[in-house]
Amino acid sequence: MSVEAWMRSVEATALVGTGRRAPGPVPPIGIAPVDDGDPQTQLLDQAAVLDVLTRAAATPDRREPEAPCPPQARPAAPPEAEQLLRLLIHQPPLKGNERLRAIEHWLTRCAGSGYSVPVALLPDLLTLARQDSVLRPALRASWDQRGAWLASRFEPTLVDPGSGPDGDLDVDGWRKLSAKEATSRLTELRDVDAAAGLARLVELWPGYSAKERGQVIDALGTGLSLDDASFLEAALDDKGKATREAAARLLARLPGSGLVSRMSARLRSLIDVTEVPRGRGLGRVLGRTSTVVRVVPPAEVDAAGVRDGLRPQATDPDRRHWLCQILEAADPRTLNEVSGLPPQELVEALELDEQVAAALATAVARHADREWAAALLPHPSLRNGRDLALLLDPAQRDAWLIGLIRTAPPAEAAHALLNVPRPWVKPVAAVVIDRLISDKDRGHFLLGVASMPDGFGPDALPLLATLPADLPADLGGITLRAARQFLIFNQTIDEAFASTQPPHLQEEHA
Repeated sequence: MSVEAWMRSVEATALVGTGRRAPGPVPPIGIAPVDDGDPQTQLLDQAAVLDVLTRAAATPDRREPEAPCPPQARPAAPPEAEQLLRLLIHQPPLKGNERLRAIEHWLTRCAGSGYSVPVALLPDLLTLARQDSVLRPALRASWDQRGAWLASRFEPTLVDPGSGPDGDLDVDGWRKLSAKEATSRLTELRDVDAAAGLARLVELWPGYSAKERGQVIDALGTGLSLDDASFLEAALDDKGKATREAAARLLARLPGSGLVSRMSARLRSLIDVTEVPRGRGLGRVLGRTSTVVRVVPPAEVDAAGVRDGLRPQATDPDRRHWLCQILEAADPRTLNEVSGLPPQELVEALELDEQVAAALATAVARHADREWAAALLPHPSLRNGRDLALLLDPAQRDAWLIGLIRTAPPAEAAHALLNVPRPWVKPVAAVVIDRLISDKDRGHFLLGVASMPDGFGPDALPLLATLPADLPADLGGITLRAARQFLIFNQTIDEAFASTQPPHLQEEHA
């Protein structure tokens, strides 16, 4: 038996197991493992011999010497700060997300204070940044010349975010990717350079099947803009149903697209404005009226509507679905133009159920209409107003959020916190802490807050510092203790950098 045949035999035995295939004999290569009669031991011994042979036969690559690293432009972080970073990396007092966010805070303060990352810790930080993309911007800002030099050899995408998704593949390489892999790579490229991602998709598009086109087109959802509108408009006529539906969904998210204009025209024809008598007795005699605005489901859909993503069926549920699709994609200001009412009065006049309110909220969020958001958010039929709350000014948003945290079911309150800027302002943090302590049925709210260690900012530290020492040992107590420890550690990092200045800054202030 040749060495090559023996190698294939060992691989086959490892694949199916020694219970189904006994290890074969070792060819005469000068060394052989002792056969103790146990097939499993025999297979492992043969694999070890193969590994030795493979390593012994390897020849080193011949490469040109590396260019030396440029000198550092900034001094390394002070010893007190370096000690804290070493602790976070090798013996972290914080766990999970809290640890990574504390490292990110350290790197941000390091760069902001005019220092660079200690060289000895760069390999550990590069490994962490490869695993957690959130660390990368802060690391790039603080690693200085030696960090950039080392990262360019360790993981080029850490140095240049645009070098990875597209730079190492030519057109043929892209065409060898599966649709799933191509979608992932295109999404990464779009996140860095949306125009380059679109250009690459246009180049690859003719080579994809209808099923594959229905997958890869979703990559345009990242970095979506009106620059993509003409490509998506053409995709509405694609042979693949999934492609047409995806193109319609994406165009509906683009205020100013042709599809949004067409949906707004359809909505205009569905709005019914009626003046009805108001009150009883004298009010009715005097002819006082109130305006009632209804949005009526369409009776049918023409070919143009089907092209824009409306299904051709005509049952009552389908007509309701058409109405919601049209509302979601149309400009909400169409309702103002037809009724002549501003958003606040229009919301009071509209006949809204939960389904229609949700569709209208989607349209308002897509068009980033702050006046509409403020009017629609308090409506009792609206079950989920997180996207609208983000459009409000901070004071309005925080007032809405505080009320929601106090009264909403746990999951709804947690989702609302997840979708507003963090860290939370002190009044919001206060009601979060209160609910964590007092609410016996915390459920999803507790789990949601536990996943947001960056929700509590420095303003919340006085609140957390005054919590009783005997917090319950459940997840609520663990979450609050972890938040307190996270903020205290960040404060220690701030103090370590504030206690000294780099020499070049000391000279500037002299």
